[in-house]
Amino acid sequence: FIEDIVEILEKTKPGRQTMLFSATLRRDIENIAYDYMKDPQVLKVSEDKITIDKVVQKFMIVDAKRRLEYLFGLLAYEKPKLAVIFVRTKASADKLATIMQDRGIEADCLHGDMRQGARDRAIKKFKAGQLHVLVATDLAARGLDVFNITHVINYDLPEEFETYVHRIGRTARMGAEGTAVSFAFEDQEGWLRDLVRFTRVPLEEIVIEPVKLPPRVPRKEPERGSGGEGSGFRSRGGFSRGSPRGGRSSGSGHSGRSRSGGSRSGSSGERSSSRSNGYTGRRR
Repeated sequence: FIEDIVEILEKTKPGRQTMLFSATLRRDIENIAYDYMKDPQVLKVSEDKITIDKVVQKFMIVDAKRRLEYLFGLLAYEKPKLAVIFVRTKASADKLATIMQDRGIEADCLHGDMRQGARDRAIKKFKAGQLHVLVATDLAARGLDVFNITHVINYDLPEEFETYVHRIGRTARMGAEGTAVSFAFEDQEGWLRDLVRFTRVPLEEIVIEPVKLPPRVPRKEPERGSGGEGSGFRSRGGFSRGSPRGGRSSGSGHSGRSRSGGSRSGSSGERSSSRSNGYTGRRR
């Protein structure tokens, strides 16, 4: 969208006052500031730590063919109150949101091909707690300001590290804590190592078993005025807040184990509090 910004700036009057705000300041964005602003003053916040302190950052190495099953396993384990799932394409957002709706999860999508009214309704329901999952593309989620988002899930890794920072910034707002979980394939471990060098913040590997997808359930629109007071993840099919955390049961088991340097810690079904000191890779 840099070309769009340049086009807008070139059509504005020369006597304007211009201010630029960005979570990160890439070189190409900085060049725009110096090209179109007069004697710009740069104000940086938390320069030596560009990511949010209160976001617990995790990753999972997943099998591409079973990624959807890993997602349902993660949701069953974490039981997020409000979650944003990031994908790269509009088609992926539509498809994933539909799959989740068909399995009884209160979900919707958010992308640029949606009419503004549809986007506004999705965000309004999400804020009210009538939706618990929002499947979004990067551009559509820019500016999404919902203070009680508990989880950000990178179903598709972003192409740029700056985009990763923007994504996880949707959670841990106004002093609250949040969790960001990134799905990665084995050939993307190098990307994770580079991410740690970029953010200078460690990643914790977690191991959660994939689960069989819940059966399809009849579509049911949320009642007007419902939601908003829920204390956690709700689903009409497959799993619920009350499902056990330990072992495998009825196709919805999960181990909840974490790894540090390739070794496993924590027992089945218990959330581990151990943290790695950075991305260490996995022992073969």
